[in-house]
Amino acid sequence: SGTYTVTEINTPGRYNTPASQAITVPDGGTATVTFKNTIKKGYVEIYKTDTTTGNPLAGAVFGIYNSANIRIGELKTNVDGYAKSGLLLYGDGYYLLEEQAPEGYVLDTTKHYFNVRTNGQTITIHTANQSQMGQIAVQKNDGETGEAVTSPATFDIRAAKDIQTPDGTIRLKAGELADTVTTKNGVGTTKQLYLGEYGVTEKTAPSGYVQDGKRYPVTLAYG
Repeated sequence: SGTYTVTEINTPGRYNTPASQAITVPDGGTATVTFKNTIKKGYVEIYKTDTTTGNPLAGAVFGIYNSANIRIGELKTNVDGYAKSGLLLYGDGYYLLEEQAPEGYVLDTTKHYFNVRTNGQTITIHTANQSQMGQIAVQKNDGETGEAVTSPATFDIRAAKDIQTPDGTIRLKAGELADTVTTKNGVGTTKQLYLGEYGVTEKTAPSGYVQDGKRYPVTLAYG
């Protein structure tokens, strides 16, 4: 007879090792000890920011998928650009997939893979989104014939109001020059511009033409 300590020394990888147990064996008798193993579990957290400013972005919705591509949960970032899952079972091949981008941003279609291997662990994923942008096309035609003017004209594109992205950043002040476009065969296109309200004015008229003094309002919007 006597008292002994029983310890599990070879636990399957997906399970937590249970605490050792003391057991008393009677003289000439048999004692039974039972161990119960709990599966390891962990969390995933995500930080969502603007690609260029690093500012946090709220409203991004992610599906949580397992290795069988089954959607098992959802995350939505808060005002700090942060979200954290509930407990996820031990396993490999999980991934986060953005299903709704923050307002004013381009959807990130990357699958962000992670594994849950340690009990209580938190896997951290950082992702960023690019602001939605657009271009302004300028067409220069002859006022009488309606035909495209082949000689070049130059146009200034300025912000009609402050151009602000949803992360709160002022990208252009009202009146600030966004781009200058020179037409070729009557057509010119700006670089990529942040969404918002702009004004287009002719800076230099084509050879043989009177400069157009009008200001043409243009709104860049998504969807």
